[in-house]
Amino acid sequence: QYFVWELKISSAQHVEFSRDGLVIYVSDRQGRLSALDSETGFLRWEKGFSAPLNAVTVSPSGLLWAGTASGEVLVIDAQGALIARRLDVGRAFYSQFLAMNDGSVLAVSDRGVLRRLRLTSVRPG
Repeated sequence: QYFVWELKISSAQHVEFSRDGLVIYVSDRQGRLSALDSETGFLRWEKGFSAPLNAVTVSPSGLLWAGTASGEVLVIDAQGALIARRLDVGRAFYSQFLAMNDGSVLAVSDRGVLRRLRLTSVRPG
């Protein structure tokens, strides 16, 4: 066997590729989201959040959409900056989000409610 690279990661929840395949996004049970170079395995950036990210997907525009066990939906840019947070979605998210071609995502809550979500505006700060 030949390994191109190998990296120990802590209790990975989800692994997702960027649309161009150059970045691997890994979320863990401690609420960390890491961006790794897919060619080398080197860490590009890492961000911590208040809750584990249970559902992560990358939209066609390159935004990361993430759902938490506390029912938050987060939208994160490719550099790891949080650009939107929705607190009142209601229920926990445990299944993978599905990115649609129009930039929206489909999400299923822990109560079996299917929602289509779209980023309509970003509030400064």
